[in-house]
Amino acid sequence: MIAPLTSAALLLGYAVVCSALEVGPVRVVNNRTYISYTADPKPDTNILECPYTLADSEVVAKVSWSLWQDDQEEGTFEWQPESTSEATGKLRDAVNLTRDDGSLELTTLRYDLAGYYSCAVTLSGAEREESEKWQLLIIDTTSAHFSSKTNSNKEECVYISSFETYAVFPPPTVHAGMYSNSHGGYYDEVTGSQWKKTIYANKSTSYAYDDIKFKISEETPLDAEFRSSIGVTKEDGTYIPLASTTSLAGMITERGCPELNLERSQAVQFRKIDRTCRNELKPWHFTGQAEVKCKEGFLAEGDVHDLVFDCHSTNLTWTPEPEADYLATLKCAPDPNSDDDDDDNGGSLASLSSLTLLLLSPTLLRLLE
Repeated sequence: MIAPLTSAALLLGYAVVCSALEVGPVRVVNNRTYISYTADPKPDTNILECPYTLADSEVVAKVSWSLWQDDQEEGTFEWQPESTSEATGKLRDAVNLTRDDGSLELTTLRYDLAGYYSCAVTLSGAEREESEKWQLLIIDTTSAHFSSKTNSNKEECVYISSFETYAVFPPPTVHAGMYSNSHGGYYDEVTGSQWKKTIYANKSTSYAYDDIKFKISEETPLDAEFRSSIGVTKEDGTYIPLASTTSLAGMITERGCPELNLERSQAVQFRKIDRTCRNELKPWHFTGQAEVKCKEGFLAEGDVHDLVFDCHSTNLTWTPEPEADYLATLKCAPDPNSDDDDDDNGGSLASLSSLTLLLLSPTLLRLLE
């Protein structure tokens, strides 16, 4: 038999059910994602807030904080209105005890104050709600100096990069390589084994690599760039970016006019034209030319014997001189007087037919016998 609830228990159950109290998640003031390590913390920058909502009739009696490291509670802070706040463990002498809002303000910064923080709000009626644990990073960027050296080998179409990050605590996440938004980010990246890692006495870490080559070719995305980035990754996978650099070297960005769509019987000769690493046709200065004629072994039919096209550096398109229809205006037919053995030459096909008949003749003779 279940014992009847007392009036006090019924009232408490009713209060718990009807309470509007919601707590968390913990956050850094001003929507910051981490606290930056400095020797002398500035006011209003190193504050953890414990957001909560409650009904108009509810009154907060206490806000409690806990610092967790390796699932162990390593420090506490307790705030009560019109009462002296208290701190224990690693939070002793490290937080502001005179605040009037229940937030946790770090008055000194140490690496060992990073960890998981949770807060709990207790109402005057004894209702209590606690937030989930939230990881706080205290990031020390010991400097802001990147060391970067780049070089381009146009003949081999390779971009060569050397790079060294500044030291960071906690150990940073680093990326470097060819980057493209259309390809979803890094698509040709410095691998983990190519990075050289240096750990310093204060446990900060830097990374570097030397003279790694990245190929630029027809497969290189048009929005490609070379990017280096450094950040810190939280245990839940959240990446916090700290800094990045972008290189738009000429060989990566240079564009040219596309290939001309020639007929098989046509040939082209270029003037004042270079090849880009994407195998496009780039004018030397402002304009390059392409002259299209019939191949050797072919003769032009009609009045058009050649066509001249200009590649303009401003719009990178081919424009015929004079304005006319495209390559179809140049008609090329096999030269009956040519001895060329090209596959497109009618003489070659005739020779092949003669050779076929010659090879088949013994068989035909046997069939006739």
